[in-house]
Amino acid sequence: MMPRKRIPRSTIVPVLLLVYLGVMAYIGWPEYAAGHTSALYYYGIIVVTLVCIVLLHFSLKRRDRLRRERQNLSANCKPGSDNSAAGDKNTDGNAGSENQG
Repeated sequence: MMPRKRIPRSTIVPVLLLVYLGVMAYIGWPEYAAGHTSALYYYGIIVVTLVCIVLLHFSLKRRDRLRRERQNLSANCKPGSDNSAAGDKNTDGNAGSENQG
């Protein structure tokens, strides 16, 4: 039996928000159809919400990627090894040397 792959949060949250948007648009349709709401307002809200959902998706995706990279970095840096988690730029072995001639 194969283990199930977990669906990332960057997919679940936007899908749930899209379903919510669809329900809200459906509920608001009679008001728009009756002329109580302008087309600019009705469709404008939908478009702005879609843009926010897409931006949220990419933001969560970036966050997941950065978290994964950080976990991989910490897994690769074992205590007592020469790998530095601080990311020192000086690699010539003369850290803090004042006698730079």
